[in-house]
Amino acid sequence: MLKTICGSISAILLCAVIAGGTARADWEKSFAGNGEAQGLSVQQTSDGGYVVAGYTALNASGNADVFLVKTDSTGNRTWSKTFGSSGIDTAYSVQPTADGGYIVAGTTQQPGHVDFDFYLIKTDAVGNLQWSKAFGDSGEDYGSAVRLADDGGYILAGCRKKVPAAGDLSDAYLVKTDYLGKEMWSKTFDAHQQEHFADVKPTTDGGYIAVGAAEDNGTGNVYVVKTDTTGAATWSKTLANSRYDFGQTINQTSDGGFVIGATADDNRARVIKTDSAGSQEWSQVFSVRGAFATTCQAAIQTRDGGYALIGMIAETPYDLDACQNGSAGDTDAYLLKTDAAGNETWREIFDTDGCEGFTDLQQTGDGLYVITGRQANSALLIGTSGGPSGPRPGDVDGNGLIYMRDAILALQILTGSGSGEVGADVDNDHQIGLEEIIYITQVIAGLRE
Repeated sequence: MLKTICGSISAILLCAVIAGGTARADWEKSFAGNGEAQGLSVQQTSDGGYVVAGYTALNASGNADVFLVKTDSTGNRTWSKTFGSSGIDTAYSVQPTADGGYIVAGTTQQPGHVDFDFYLIKTDAVGNLQWSKAFGDSGEDYGSAVRLADDGGYILAGCRKKVPAAGDLSDAYLVKTDYLGKEMWSKTFDAHQQEHFADVKPTTDGGYIAVGAAEDNGTGNVYVVKTDTTGAATWSKTLANSRYDFGQTINQTSDGGFVIGATADDNRARVIKTDSAGSQEWSQVFSVRGAFATTCQAAIQTRDGGYALIGMIAETPYDLDACQNGSAGDTDAYLLKTDAAGNETWREIFDTDGCEGFTDLQQTGDGLYVITGRQANSALLIGTSGGPSGPRPGDVDGNGLIYMRDAILALQILTGSGSGEVGADVDNDHQIGLEEIIYITQVIAGLRE
């Protein structure tokens, strides 16, 4: 629940708490690899199933392989594959291809090399390797996203160490290949001390839009670059909303603008809406349950014109660091829905013991939210219809919100002059009374979640 702090009784009367609580998924599946596993990208496939890409790692050795999983329409595994060398290989992005196969992008550490390179893998329809390519120079090169280009080739985004190397500083990087993975062109973007791209998408005009972060003198902003079909920049924007914002995903919206999912420097999730020229129209931040950290790993426009975002909730700095670095911690995952202006309408929290977090989501044509991530040491795939699931404790009027109206209705029921959802009782006595009034008041005041 969103913790709402109100400073006076009059403020309490105006405060509402958005519907939430522990979620129920339509279906939920986990996939073990050769050790720890995590899903980092998910896409629906032409047969109505899903493909998930990520990594599987043997904790003892520190090495990792690309992990690719194909499922049916309810998340049951049909096959899985691993790809990699003796080093660290990770997939951050997957896309179905026109021939029924899959293209996977990430990072590889080739045998005998200390540095990392872009990694591009092409498989057939059942996950058999057709070819793989590594892109990079003598420094570090990290691939973060791949998309299908209009000409049948691929566009990749990531970053590469500055040349000559300057500590850990990097440039944002785009690579365009043909359908066989042969490089056609590459572009670096180095207008700042440091830049990187986390995502790239084709745009309706035949060009590309990329997002990440740009840093100057310790201050970082969401960095957005629009290019033409040859990778030449047509415009770029740095969107400053806090001391350091990290852009994670970007998607073109139905009005020709863009929606960006980001994490702010105060560990809150941020969603930014821009127009078609990259000018910011609005920005909203979210802190689920008032936790220490609410990361945003992805944001999309939904079929109703609103937006959905997903990520991880951590109650302490230790839990955040531990779960992000593969150690033992305790985090939860969330799905949050907004209206067209970015105002929260509902949320679902997925709460189990250990590390849990969401990393990518899609909405299918029938409205299902399909999400991948991590649960404990396994890759996770969830399908959920989303939305408030009916009366919850304290929601006497059944509208998905807890606010003063619920307390008033509970009081009316207690005195015999009103009616409401009996399923909203808090002490399982199947009645609405004094316990419910106390509970509702505590939720509104931020004393309960």
